[in-house]
Amino acid sequence: MPFGDRDFNFGINLAWLNRDFGHDIGQNPYHPDWQVLYDRTRDPDIFDIYFRDIALAGFKVVRLWLFEMLEGLIFDSSSFDPRQMSQPTRYRDYNMPIVEGFDFSGNIERIMELARAHDLEIYWCILSTANVYSNPQAPSNWALTQLINSPHLRAAFWENAFIPFLQIIAPYRANVFAIDLINEPEGLQSHSRTELNAGVRDFIAEGASIIHNDPFEGYNILCSVGFSNRGTLRENAIFLEEHLDFFDYHIYATHSSLDPYRADDYGGMEYCLIGEFGIGRFVRGIMEGLKQCTGEDWYNRDWGVLADVTRAFMNSAISPLNNYKGCFLWRYGPIYANTDCFELLRTRDFNIRTMAGLNAFLRNLRARPRDHWRRNVLEVIESFVAEHRDRLR
Repeated sequence: MPFGDRDFNFGINLAWLNRDFGHDIGQNPYHPDWQVLYDRTRDPDIFDIYFRDIALAGFKVVRLWLFEMLEGLIFDSSSFDPRQMSQPTRYRDYNMPIVEGFDFSGNIERIMELARAHDLEIYWCILSTANVYSNPQAPSNWALTQLINSPHLRAAFWENAFIPFLQIIAPYRANVFAIDLINEPEGLQSHSRTELNAGVRDFIAEGASIIHNDPFEGYNILCSVGFSNRGTLRENAIFLEEHLDFFDYHIYATHSSLDPYRADDYGGMEYCLIGEFGIGRFVRGIMEGLKQCTGEDWYNRDWGVLADVTRAFMNSAISPLNNYKGCFLWRYGPIYANTDCFELLRTRDFNIRTMAGLNAFLRNLRARPRDHWRRNVLEVIESFVAEHRDRLR
């Protein structure tokens, strides 16, 4: 169990690789022309590079997304045809996500092998509904909503995708932190709403039951759900406590402290962690505002502010007074891919010359002021690890 009296689970979100949301490790059924980024036969292996860097920085757990945007899933061709998606009158007739399997089992096994090699644990996130409400008629969002709300579509997903996935990772149990069944289910309606509809409740109950019963019961795999709103946990605590092994919520804020977690306020659930915390984007926004007001280039001058706020947040999370069991930074990846990434690059000795994109990124990064920020954040993380080494797992 990763929740001993003094244990604190220190992790980072890898989520998806670089910019390739929805097609980083598997083919996207809605965009067959999108190239899959990850090639496990390539040398060097990008997961090997990233896992090595993450482990050397002191992280113990990596939260990695699996079927985001329904990536990698194979649907019954008689009811699914992406060529018809542009025709509104036939849109729903050709977008029924009856899952028959998935196309990247070899990549999953390779990821688990590399996690074992680098002594990391993977917190697998199965589906993400975080942005459905903002564009509910996008083909993949509409199909995802149907999958979660339909008993027969869920049954096909469990039988042909989820259970085979568990069969792949079960032999690597020592390197599986847990399963996050749905990333931010509030996104099906609005992140400000905290009720869970019947489909989400059934999805959680069914997925947890599969994990906790034969043939996977003996592996003792844990499961949770990463909520975007702490209020969702509070309002649904009794139901969730019956099915989940720990609670998980996400926070993105301008402040650097956390409200204490008290089990009595959450149906008696003893364990809670912060599955995503991100502050950088907000601090950058503040600095950009200062630039507009003062005319001074705070954005490129004072990246150390980001490191200071990150340090304060991690210290708040690990404080025994607040009673959290872990925190996971959002997120790891090249800064060129997104402005909210923490590219650590703890090591410089691996060979990346055959990866032109990463090589160009490194050249550009070293020439930019934000490289100073990267060093500051890495120093903060290394200092945190050194100070709390006896508690981190």
